[in-house]
Amino acid sequence: MTPETSTGLPAADVAVVRELAAQLAEIAALPVQAERDREWQALNDLRPERPMAMIDEVPWHEFSRPGVLAAEELAVTSTDPFTRELEARLRRELYRWRHMRVDMVVRPYLDFGKAIRTTGWGLGIQGATLDQGEGNIVQSHRRAGAVAEADLGSRPRAAVPGR
Repeated sequence: MTPETSTGLPAADVAVVRELAAQLAEIAALPVQAERDREWQALNDLRPERPMAMIDEVPWHEFSRPGVLAAEELAVTSTDPFTRELEARLRRELYRWRHMRVDMVVRPYLDFGKAIRTTGWGLGIQGATLDQGEGNIVQSHRRAGAVAEADLGSRPRAAVPGR
């Protein structure tokens, strides 16, 4: 049996998350963070000082496959589902900072999304879910009643002025 903290989480998991959070807090305290934050604010205020770049769509499931160089750095060791999620997010943020930082701003906290559950009332997804690969959380949907590609050629086309 593994020792637990007062929260009921495994002590080893909490130690890992604390270590990663300390690394992230150290990066967040760097002077460059305030500078990048100011530059992003200027860009968002439509007073850009220079072109800014960010990488925010990363196929993490592909980085975690055996044989991929990043797999070891991103490997999650926690056992509890809650701490596993925290550890994965912290490891990903640290990985982005080390390898694809561009104009990234590291915050001294993690955002948590809203907890949403459905009551079953209202509109729902009708159609098949199309997985985009093992481990990928992104999914697309084939809608029921969608127009088939073959039918698109037989639809009347709108007149385009000047053509």
